[in-house]
Amino acid sequence: MYIGTPNSFGAPAGWYDLETTFASTPRQAMHMHLLTTLHPVQATMQLSSTTVCAGNSISFSNSTNTNSVSNEWYANGTVNGYSNQTTADFIFNSPGSYMTYLVANNQCGFYDIDSTEVTVVATPSVSVTPQNEYICPGESITLTASGAEGYTWSPGATLSATTGASVTATPSTTTTYSIEATQGSCTASSQVTVYVESAPQAEIVFTPSTSVCYNEPVLFDGMINSSDVTSYSWTFESGTPSTSSNATETVTFPAAGTYTVTLVGANGCGQDETVTATVLVDNCDFLGLEEQGTRNLSGYYNSINTTLNLGFENMPEGEYDIQLFSMLGQRVMHQSVRVISPDQDEVVNVNEMAEGIYLVKITSGDAFEHTFRFKK
Repeated sequence: MYIGTPNSFGAPAGWYDLETTFASTPRQAMHMHLLTTLHPVQATMQLSSTTVCAGNSISFSNSTNTNSVSNEWYANGTVNGYSNQTTADFIFNSPGSYMTYLVANNQCGFYDIDSTEVTVVATPSVSVTPQNEYICPGESITLTASGAEGYTWSPGATLSATTGASVTATPSTTTTYSIEATQGSCTASSQVTVYVESAPQAEIVFTPSTSVCYNEPVLFDGMINSSDVTSYSWTFESGTPSTSSNATETVTFPAAGTYTVTLVGANGCGQDETVTATVLVDNCDFLGLEEQGTRNLSGYYNSINTTLNLGFENMPEGEYDIQLFSMLGQRVMHQSVRVISPDQDEVVNVNEMAEGIYLVKITSGDAFEHTFRFKK
C-alpha cells in the first residue's frame, strides 16, 4: 500500500506490503490505500437549555464545530425532528427524556457525531374553583387552585394571602384575580372573577305612554331599563291586576283619571329600590260620538305605511263620506269615495296626522252610518 506523509506510522512516503496474520501465521496479503485528512472534523452541540417545559422549544447551534461544512440535526420527541441548517429550533410536546444528535461533515467526507439528552417537563394545567361566583357586599369567598405545585395570586389587596392553593377574597367591587401556577420550572396561568352584587336600579317603562284610554291594555316593563334587579313587586292603583311579581305585566284601568304605579326592584342580596310612575288615562269618548258598525265594512290602521285601510265588501254602490275625529270631537279629515264594486278597498293616507286615538265615521246619506276607533 502507499503511505503519504505525514502519517501515523512515522514512515517515509512510499509503497509498502501489508500482511495480515492470525496467531503469528500469515493469512492474507493485500494492498491498501489509506485516506487521511489535514482537516479533522469535530461536532459540538450547543443548546439553549437541556430542560424544557412541554410545548416549548430548544434552540440548537453548532457554532463551535471544527472543520465542518455541513450539519444534520436529529431530535427525538419532536414533531419534525430533522434539520440540515446551521441552527435549529425543535418543539418538545410530550414529557420525558429524549436523545438529540448533531452529525458534522468536513470537506473530505469525514464526519463526527455529538449527542445530548433533553428532559421535557410536564406543563401544569391549573384550574380554580368556584368560577364566576356572585357575593353580596361585605361577604367573603374561598378560592381554591389545583393542578400544580405552587400558586401566586394577584391583585393581593383584597386577598387573605398571595401564595398557596387556597385564599380568601373579600372584594368590594367585581374583581378578576390572576393565578400564576408553577410545576418545577414550568408555569401556567388562569383567572377567576368574583362578582359583587351592585345596588339595584329600577325604572318603569310602559306602552302606550300617552293617549291611554280606559280599559285599554297597557304593558308595563320593569326589566328593560333596570339594572341589577332580580325580583319585581308591582302595585297598580285601581288597575287589573292590582299587583304582580312579573318583570312585565299588562294592566287595564277602569275609568279616566290619574293613576300611580309602584315598582319595588330587588337584587339577590336583599337590597331594593322603589320607583313610581304616573299614568294619565283618557275617557276617549270623542265628545259623545259612539262606535257603531256593520259586518260588511272593515277598517284597520297600517302602521308601516301610515295609512287607514277600508274594505267595502258587499256594500251598496254609491257615495260614502269618510270623516276622522280627534278625542276632542274635532274633525281632522273629510273625504268622499264612490263604491262601484262589491269588493272595493280604499286607502286613506294619515301620514300627516299626529299620533293619537281617532274615531272614523263613514256615512252614506241618511241610510248608513258606521264608526270605529283606531290608534296611530
